[in-house]
Amino acid sequence: MYRVHGDREARRRKRDDQLLKKTIRGAILLLLGGLTLASLGGCTTPQNLPSADVVGAKPSSYESTSPALAPVRPKPDPVDLAQQSIDLAKMRRSQLPIELEFNGYNDFVGVASSKEGLVRRYARSVKEKEAVDFQEMSAPESAEPPPLAQDLEKLYRAAFKPTLSAALEIPETGPIKVPNSKKFLAVVSALSLVPMSESNDPNPDRRIQRYLSTLKVARKVAVGATTREHYLAGLRLQDQALDGLADVVKSGNLPTATLRDIIAGAQMNVSSGNEYVAILENEYLIASRELEQKKLAPADLKKEQKGLAAVHLAVHTLASQPEPPVDGSRRLAEVPETEGCKFSNQEPEDLKALLHSRRSVTQLGVLEVLAATEAYKMESGAYPTALENLVPGYLTRIPNDWVSSSGALTYQVKDDSYTLKSVATEDKNSVTW
Repeated sequence: MYRVHGDREARRRKRDDQLLKKTIRGAILLLLGGLTLASLGGCTTPQNLPSADVVGAKPSSYESTSPALAPVRPKPDPVDLAQQSIDLAKMRRSQLPIELEFNGYNDFVGVASSKEGLVRRYARSVKEKEAVDFQEMSAPESAEPPPLAQDLEKLYRAAFKPTLSAALEIPETGPIKVPNSKKFLAVVSALSLVPMSESNDPNPDRRIQRYLSTLKVARKVAVGATTREHYLAGLRLQDQALDGLADVVKSGNLPTATLRDIIAGAQMNVSSGNEYVAILENEYLIASRELEQKKLAPADLKKEQKGLAAVHLAVHTLASQPEPPVDGSRRLAEVPETEGCKFSNQEPEDLKALLHSRRSVTQLGVLEVLAATEAYKMESGAYPTALENLVPGYLTRIPNDWVSSSGALTYQVKDDSYTLKSVATEDKNSVTW
């Protein structure tokens, strides 16, 4: 009996010791969790980041047996969460076709070397403020096209290839390289000669076709862009083409068939408010490599990496939204506080690019509505009382406004005129067509 009682007492003491160890272990883990949060310093992870469940992070395997202590989940490291963007960027690079028959990037780069062509003519027009006449863009059928027209034909053919993308050079270590980036950007910038010269062409049909061709090239540049710089170059060219088309539409007296051609041209080049996501992931990969090359102390490097990842994740969340944000462009201001990080005192460039992207998407939709509204009047004798009247006879859907608080374009009819607005969150950014 004594031996049995002794065994029971030993087992009881063993259980008590185990419970005490688990309680102490839970307290230590809770303390370490608090220290982990504090260790982020000024480059704190934003509060609106996806949870660990969403991004696939594994929760802690520890489960406390003490009713006084709740399970502790370590805060995800933003660098670990952002690693997925790097993996996606590398995967897309491995799948990108580089053959000339599939990728028009090298065709664009080749035009930069033309002796008397597009790039040199553009440089002369900028330096000497020499206007370009639309007749320089073409030539009589019996004559050989001038160098400018030859370059344009090469670029239009390149835009019909499946992609127009720079193949990033991604070594195992070291900075990422974008091959022939300066030449490519020079050609895209020089293409602005087309909308500039077409403004004085008295033939509206010719102007419209040239604007639509430029719009197609601009969209191909933007959609195929692998860097923010290439993407914004495409958007700037797109905006110029859209401005030219809008001016032609607003000039009036266009036949319905021509207006429908403009609508079809816009819808063939429709863009999305979240198309910037892929470029954003490439930019994070490039910025991460650049940061690694800086001569920073290990602690400072880690801090900067966390801040860079935190900002990337916050902007990525905004850029990934499939519909216009409920609060309009105000949501773009929701960037995590990164005091102590070297880039904390300036608005992230990716955030500015995202806003430009959303404005360009909206402007493309506005062109559709402008042309459809004029075509409706040509056939009905009056402007539609609501944009819904344009579907399905003229439009397949009513385009979104990616910069307004409502997500919808503002349309009002008064007498024999109408107002179409994309209302941003600040009056100074409001645009009226």
